[in-house]
Amino acid sequence: MSRKVEDKWNPIAQLLESGNLVVKDGHNSDHFLWQSFDYPRDTLVPGMKLGWDLVTGLERTLTSSKSIDDPGGGDYTLRIDLHGYPQVFLMN
Repeated sequence: MSRKVEDKWNPIAQLLESGNLVVKDGHNSDHFLWQSFDYPRDTLVPGMKLGWDLVTGLERTLTSSKSIDDPGGGDYTLRIDLHGYPQVFLMN
């Protein structure tokens, strides 16, 4: 579908029942422009994916929080290594 020059994006944010916060184009509500499930932080919930999207190259990892009072990035990361057989690594 091609857009005319005068067409404008009409972004709409929506929190889905799954907990996924999505931004979608109001002209095409089936297409997500961005979704929070692509950027997990320290919790994996049903419907989220972990690892690599081999089409886009996006890597989804889990990262610990600094502390219970500080949600900033902590010292530990859980990621999937694709060298050889896929393996899960907890890195410090």
